[in-house]
Amino acid sequence: MKRISTIFIIGKKENGMLIKTILNRIEKQQGFIYDTVRWSIHKGRTSIEITLRPQKGRRPVCSGCGIKVERLPWAKGKSHLTTSYAWFPAGWAKRLTWKETAEAFHASWDTVVRAVRMAVDWGLANRNLYGISAIGIDEISWKKKRGVKFVTVVYQIDKGRKRLLWLGKERTIKTLNRFFDWLGEDRCHRLRFVVSDMWRPYLKVIAKRATQAVNVLDRFHIAAHMSKAINKIRADETKRLKEQGEEPVLTHSRWCLLKRPVNLTDKQVDKLTDLLRCNLKTVRAYILKEDFQRFWEYHTRLGRQVPGRLVYTHHALSAEAHEKSHQNAP
Repeated sequence: MKRISTIFIIGKKENGMLIKTILNRIEKQQGFIYDTVRWSIHKGRTSIEITLRPQKGRRPVCSGCGIKVERLPWAKGKSHLTTSYAWFPAGWAKRLTWKETAEAFHASWDTVVRAVRMAVDWGLANRNLYGISAIGIDEISWKKKRGVKFVTVVYQIDKGRKRLLWLGKERTIKTLNRFFDWLGEDRCHRLRFVVSDMWRPYLKVIAKRATQAVNVLDRFHIAAHMSKAINKIRADETKRLKEQGEEPVLTHSRWCLLKRPVNLTDKQVDKLTDLLRCNLKTVRAYILKEDFQRFWEYHTRLGRQVPGRLVYTHHALSAEAHEKSHQNAP
């Protein structure tokens, strides 16, 4: 809705503009006219009540079946909300919680839900799926009484166009296959990049359904797997040192090894310095992890930085096979 900077009054047109004139300009309802306009006070809140009535002589009558029910132009079906009003709480629901939105509009939580549902239905009906070349696949978890449940989430992440595309229950092979079925074979072949975590069911489906696309692994998940591996090595080696009766130097060293060096406390820096003097598997694993961090700041010969993600699956394997074939060629 356009911003109106004109002053309006209710009653005679003096130095402003009649509210009915404004409504006829920005909210004209075909077949209806704005009738009475009056102030209203309800539960201590002042508002403006506007009455609409059908134009004279207008009656939805069919010559064959008599009087018909006419669709109201300002609402859809049996909705309790006008379409113009529903867009306001639906828009604010993206910036505030639904409870805060309801309080701001002096409405119920259910009213906000209906407004958001209307906006989502409109978006789904008018969605354009042309030009999708890069998608991101992830999962969202939430806790239930009977364990953790997951939802698979797929986004479009093309430059200048980032949006939610699809949601599916669970994070199984069957779930992600349903997304690619929904997307269609033609659009699947047009994908160039698919960003995902290292959840194996996702990797299997991507390798099968988007063979031409580059599967990119996110930095966060790679770092998480490294931290998990180091922690396991540390725990196993701590247990071995205790069994052999050696000094338990790895005790209380978990966060010294997992945190980034810039985030270490002075006490942790001293502990890490002592550990680096030891010839332990855990220390060697830590050094490898820190050495790998240079990958994220790697620059090509042209001076361009490689993004903080790692290419994976069939493209990496085919590139390796291609290199070997050249090495073995006469």
